[in-house]
Amino acid sequence: MYRKLSILILALAMLAGSLYPATGAARAAKPRVSIAVVKSQVVQGSTVRVFGKVRFAGSVLPGTLVTITAQEFPYKRAARGVKTVRTNAAGSFSARVRPRLNTRYRAIAGTLAGLSFSPKKTAYVNLKPVPPRLTVRGHRAFVSFTRQYPSGYPFKLSGRRVSWYFRRASNPIYHRVATSRSREPKADRIAAGVSFRLPRIGGTYRFFVTGCYTVPRAGADDGFGRTRAKRCPGRFRSSGRVLPGLLPELSAGAFSPR
Repeated sequence: MYRKLSILILALAMLAGSLYPATGAARAAKPRVSIAVVKSQVVQGSTVRVFGKVRFAGSVLPGTLVTITAQEFPYKRAARGVKTVRTNAAGSFSARVRPRLNTRYRAIAGTLAGLSFSPKKTAYVNLKPVPPRLTVRGHRAFVSFTRQYPSGYPFKLSGRRVSWYFRRASNPIYHRVATSRSREPKADRIAAGVSFRLPRIGGTYRFFVTGCYTVPRAGADDGFGRTRAKRCPGRFRSSGRVLPGLLPELSAGAFSPR
């Protein structure tokens, strides 16, 4: 498919060269192509709609062939064609794409005046939210998570420090209670787990636990979402469990940061 798209782009370029002399005026008189991305931040696995318009000398160009190209993080490989569409009566085009990592998109319009390129627009892909597993045995809490990251990610995420934070349901402030190291149980998976001691006091208590880890940076971003290297999403938390053997009110110093 990608080879066919490349051949199509080349054929359009040759056709334009044969119909229009390579003069300065001909090169200057080219259509303008715009492109935009709906919802520039999406969850891994979701589709994104890219759209735009082709204009020439103040008028729209209906029926124009437009190729959407994609350049995936870390943006070292050449962009590849992923969709080909035609503009409608208003000169507009639209296509749905499914990025795996942060991806830069561009539209290339082929007309008798030559190839015209839109600016690049980036779709930012966040990892799927996955709740951790949390159990309590006696006075110890056991919490872990496993999440999938896109295949082809250029860095290993094993051996990274994971900090675990605890907070009570009524208090928005997290306190660090333990640290561990991430591992990769299989390809394209990152996992981590830890256990920590609960206070030996009576009553019941609801709490949340979250794990934070870091990923490499490569230039402007790390391939996941917008320019953030630390991964400590609030969605990594228990759904609010009622645990036996704990008081409803816990002093802030019971789990002091380490």
